[in-house]
Amino acid sequence: MIFHIHLYHNLKHRVPVLWELHKAHYSAEVAVGTKDRTHPIDDVMNRVWDGLINKPIHGFGYFLHLTLSRLPFWASIFMRSKILL
Repeated sequence: MIFHIHLYHNLKHRVPVLWELHKAHYSAEVAVGTKDRTHPIDDVMNRVWDGLINKPIHGFGYFLHLTLSRLPFWASIFMRSKILL
């Protein structure tokens, strides 16, 4: 599991106010799919966390991937330019 997702889920278990919202997720007496069983405010907070923390982290990782995957191309252009350092 990605660290920041685990961190947020752990906070929801440890911070009393967050736990009051999150405990609806565990309220079933029979263990069936719990993904869609959330408190509405908890659902909004999950989406805010996802938008403010999760997406920028993944976006930055994708940016690095695109940048670093093209380094050989840019290095070859620099080498052919005959610029002396």
